[in-house]
Amino acid sequence: MNKIKIYDIIFWTSLLVIAIWIVLKMFGVINSPVWIEMVPYLGLIFAAGSFYQSVRSMKLDISDFKLRMSGVELKTHNIEKELVEVKIELKHL
Repeated sequence: MNKIKIYDIIFWTSLLVIAIWIVLKMFGVINSPVWIEMVPYLGLIFAAGSFYQSVRSMKLDISDFKLRMSGVELKTHNIEKELVEVKIELKHL
């Protein structure tokens, strides 16, 4: 039930890239021009986008679950009605 989605992979990968970049920048390994300084911002953009898609996917899953549960509720109601009918028939025996 816990399957990995592409959005999760993108989210965690982008956060990992940001973390690695911060560590390398702290130790002075990265001495880069301004356009490379934008890497963490791009990572945040990808993380935010994948998070949005993940939340949207969860919303669709919840809607599907609610739809299925309403079907179960209807079936349960029908079973209860049939059970009452069986009880009435058994009383007459």
